[in-house]
Amino acid sequence: MEFPHPSRPGYYGLEFSNELSSAIALAADVLIPGNEHYPSASSARVVNFIEERSSDQDRENLKRVIELLGPDLSSEEAMHALEMEHAELFIWFRDFIYHAYYASNLVLDALSKRGYAYHGAPQPLGYRTEVNQAQPRTTRGFHFSSAEVTKNHG
Repeated sequence: MEFPHPSRPGYYGLEFSNELSSAIALAADVLIPGNEHYPSASSARVVNFIEERSSDQDRENLKRVIELLGPDLSSEEAMHALEMEHAELFIWFRDFIYHAYYASNLVLDALSKRGYAYHGAPQPLGYRTEVNQAQPRTTRGFHFSSAEVTKNHG
């Protein structure tokens, strides 16, 4: 099972049942319980993010995670058992939860308040680069501006 590109392209328009949404929130809070500085996964509304971006297969995988966790979804022991016995499914679930968490504006605000200059997807600010970083070290070829081509060769 492969976690697709982190942008999670596409909005599939699925709706989760209230039971599935609640179960995912409880399980997500085991992975990210929150503290005085950061919200829990459920407070960061990870279920909304996941619901918007889940395909039919994702929804089936989520149902399987909930089924395997059993009746006590908020149990660290159940989550550990999932990790040990169904590692691939656990990793997929964990990555989906973490991606949703760090896309939350509440989490981005909490990071900012703690002094981090993180900005989330889709990276509207780009990445900091050196001015000449993309320039080749060795000059090759030549360049004419459009105006020069028309003036000299037109």
